[in-house]
Amino acid sequence: DAVWACTSTSTGCILTGSLDETVKSWNVAASGSDAASLEEAHVYSGHGLGVVSLASSPSSSASDTSAPLCVSNALDSSIRVWDIASHANIKTFNTPPGESWGVAMHPDNRHVYAAGGSTGALHIYDLTAPAGSENGIRMDKPVASVPLPKPGAAVLTSERKRQHYAMAVAVSPSASRVACSAADGIVALYDTQANGGVPTLIATCEGHASPVRALCFVDNGRLLATASDDTHVHLYDAKTGALVEAMAGHDGWAVSVSADNADGGDSRYVLSTGTDGAVKLWDTDARACVQTLKDSRGALWD
Repeated sequence: DAVWACTSTSTGCILTGSLDETVKSWNVAASGSDAASLEEAHVYSGHGLGVVSLASSPSSSASDTSAPLCVSNALDSSIRVWDIASHANIKTFNTPPGESWGVAMHPDNRHVYAAGGSTGALHIYDLTAPAGSENGIRMDKPVASVPLPKPGAAVLTSERKRQHYAMAVAVSPSASRVACSAADGIVALYDTQANGGVPTLIATCEGHASPVRALCFVDNGRLLATASDDTHVHLYDAKTGALVEAMAGHDGWAVSVSADNADGGDSRYVLSTGTDGAVKLWDTDARACVQTLKDSRGALWD
């Protein structure tokens, strides 16, 4: 079945989320060719519909819960947190339909950030919070919700009003910044060090004219990279939200971006994939694509 989400972990394994309702872990095995092979290590079951988003702990340490952890979100409106070592589903957040999409783990391994889908907000969930209910139905409310800003009146067409759907979220390596994007092209940048840890809007990163499906912090959190249906990968200053560079190269939607944050997040390289079947490696110092790999079989979503 189709793989809709992919992430790596601090233990070196790769996690995938699929249309078949599972999260799978894979070990990277050496092979006789240039390309490594993957060996299935474990299948995490529990979701009732396809898995659309995955994120793992940014480090192998934790204070309140076991680590490393993985968080997954699916079309069944459940957010599940998994202990990668024991394979246990240690927490499940049940959300109203359509009110969660992209997810990210805070480095404290206690809080989960979720792009709130149709709510147009950034949600924060606490792993230590008791299970909730609403009208007798198991339903978990976030401990905090922050609305995303809307585009200025000059660009807020009726279509973009309907598209104020929160899609992706990312946390900087130091956890001092959180970014959340929407289908109307808006990217909101928040500070998390004040206001009791509740994200405070510091900038609205504009420049995209189409849905922004993916975000990641790069260069030790100094830059924010975004991928959009407008085919561009953008770089923003993570302190001010100012556009640093709009990088063109994909022939279709740019649908994912990722950076290697394993060693403190100081890598200057960003990977992007697109519906054109291309994987592109961008050098954020040169602000250019330095390598492209092409898969002619179709779109690459993560």
